[in-house]
Amino acid sequence: MSDRWDFFKMAAIAYVVSSLLAIITAAIVSWENAASRNLALATGTLGAASTAFLIQLFFELRTSEEQDHVSTEFTIDLSGPSIRQWNYTGTPSFRIGIETGASKWLAANNAAAFTGDRDLLTSHFALFSLLCFLTVQEFDWQLRELTYRSK
Repeated sequence: MSDRWDFFKMAAIAYVVSSLLAIITAAIVSWENAASRNLALATGTLGAASTAFLIQLFFELRTSEEQDHVSTEFTIDLSGPSIRQWNYTGTPSFRIGIETGASKWLAANNAAAFTGDRDLLTSHFALFSLLCFLTVQEFDWQLRELTYRSK
């Protein structure tokens, strides 16, 4: 991780130096050609765009204190049959609808899955739940660093 941060730091410093050099050069060219309004406008636009980029970069690269929890403890009810979490409190609101819908679909299309290898069923269902989390909560794939603990 530190190598990546060092590379980013170098790239950010190179951007700031090259932007300042470009703005100073544009200001000198504009000053020498004071009759041209287009050069003055272009210099101002370059300075404003560079400043806006740096401000946006600061806000985008701040650390986040937000944490997500994806529980993978499931209960299999053979009377239904169904598979789901015992308790959905503290989880994202989309999970209950997606997981109960998937359980109903599985019961309608492959009821034998509930009487077969239950460890395989729960591991596949946990993988399904994780993929749903990644596609719903992290839909734009700008993932932050998360730790997924399991036994």
